[in-house]
Amino acid sequence: MTNRPNRERKHRLPREDYIGRRSVAFTACLRDRKPKLNDPTIVPALVSLLGRSADSFGCCVPIYTFMPDHMHVLLIGERVDSDLKGAMDKFKYLSGFWLFRHRPDLHWQKDYWDHVVREFEGWRTQARYIAANPCRAGLCHDIFDWPYTGSIGFDLHEVLADAFW
Repeated sequence: MTNRPNRERKHRLPREDYIGRRSVAFTACLRDRKPKLNDPTIVPALVSLLGRSADSFGCCVPIYTFMPDHMHVLLIGERVDSDLKGAMDKFKYLSGFWLFRHRPDLHWQKDYWDHVVREFEGWRTQARYIAANPCRAGLCHDIFDWPYTGSIGFDLHEVLADAFW
């Protein structure tokens, strides 16, 4: 078996599928899945960069969660020209640079996974999935117990109440 370098995979959807008033759930993983991401010295900086990136592309962040080796975020376009992929790409760039400067042992994997939320599905399904991820992983028993789940510009309790009830 030959050792081939990892190639960046192309997104399966055309660029225009990430533009506008829509919802996209993204998952980004640390390279080698190092369990270092749920560090109280790292998460606040990454949340700040996430908010900055989302805002610069006309997106909001109703929910995110940082797991030990990956993160989930739901971005929602607020305008017809919102660029959800652009926001995620900028976040990965800025946070990658921050990690390089402050935690040179940590790097993002190339690319990320995404799920463009269909209208009939609604953003609530993805919000529930993101909120429950730490519980499914056995890191907590209640969705409100995980300290690295939050919301930018919204009250997390209201977002989750809307998503679950």
